[in-house]
Amino acid sequence: MKVKKMRAMTIQGFCLFANMAVSTWKEYEGQDAYSAIIAQVKAMFFSQKFEGAAADQLNPNIIARELGLAEKTDHNVKVNEPIEITYVVPKPDEG
Repeated sequence: MKVKKMRAMTIQGFCLFANMAVSTWKEYEGQDAYSAIIAQVKAMFFSQKFEGAAADQLNPNIIARELGLAEKTDHNVKVNEPIEITYVVPKPDEG
């Protein structure tokens, strides 16, 4: 039985489909004349990946990393008062 699987849209995949080098895409990205269409295509790819991961049709972990959506935990501690550190140096006869 054949089952259709969702595949994530990528710029590389689009370039293969359009018979265009990725370097050509990057050149278009840098030109103001193409900025609106480039933004639209990128938004479409983002939406497709996000929705596919949310529906569990694409691997959520891989897509989250690619889209920069990985959860981040801040392990920094903010101290409002100065911390006093006392050094105790043992006497030579104490070992």
